[in-house]
Amino acid sequence: MVACFVTKGAPFKWTGGTRAVGQMKKICKSLGGTVSDTGIIVWNKKRDKEIDKLVDKLTRLFLI
Repeated sequence: MVACFVTKGAPFKWTGGTRAVGQMKKICKSLGGTVSDTGIIVWNKKRDKEIDKLVDKLTRLFLI
């Protein structure tokens, strides 16, 4: 099981975050991995809150 995330500086959709996540998913799947979830963190004033939310979300995926 795999979880992928990226960070980026610009909040615009066309700056590559979604494409980067898509590429990571493609690579993981090609190697036999199962991608459980993904996330994108924009490096702005809200980043600490967004990081906490993403860490919580991804952590729950791997709890036994």
